[in-house]
Amino acid sequence: VNGFLRGEWNEVGEYLQVRQSHAHSWVEALLDKKGWVVFDPTPAAAIPTFSNTIFFRMDSYMDALKLKWYRYIINYTWQDQRAIAINVRHQTVKIRDKFNNNFSKMLEFFKTKIKNSRPDKMAIYIISLVLILIIGKKIFSLPALRWKKSSSYKKNVSEVYLKMLTLLRKKGFEKKETVTAKEFACQIKNDIGPAWEKIKIITDSYYEIRFGNREPIKGKNELEQSLKALSHQLSN
Repeated sequence: VNGFLRGEWNEVGEYLQVRQSHAHSWVEALLDKKGWVVFDPTPAAAIPTFSNTIFFRMDSYMDALKLKWYRYIINYTWQDQRAIAINVRHQTVKIRDKFNNNFSKMLEFFKTKIKNSRPDKMAIYIISLVLILIIGKKIFSLPALRWKKSSSYKKNVSEVYLKMLTLLRKKGFEKKETVTAKEFACQIKNDIGPAWEKIKIITDSYYEIRFGNREPIKGKNELEQSLKALSHQLSN
């Protein structure tokens, strides 16, 4: 039998580290009345270990780093991106909800203080309240806390783009899965006529929100108007 025996527990990465030096060969024989019997001329117990040396510790760090590199850089998948995005979203919502709760409590606190305070202290509470309102506005204008809004933009533009593809499919212009949105628009440019301008507007907006991660230049209403105009042109 050829294989690997033992291995070393990597405390840094918390996994079993199997090296080429752990390769091992032994014999397994089926004997009458005894069953399978192992004959190992060089038992794994005789292999020396150096787990207590500084070199072993350094090697463990290097191996763990290499494993992380391959896992999250070389073999980084769409599922990894999705998991990170979902985690960021959950954390963002949690932070926002916590801030909302504390923010409401602070407002109530300052309203009570302003109502019951003497005129000489009222100005201090009013200034503090104004500062809190400014800080709150700044926090809620951060890109991470505008995720829900940008997600809505992405959904709206994607819906318009899919409706456009449905219209084109009915007219015999079907987009293949292996073709990008811009490639598809260029392919049908000469055959679609003046309607191509509306297709370009919708496609460009789709690219801006889908891959540029920013709000499209054209708003939702304008995109829907472009879709209606395209439908009218294709019907004529």
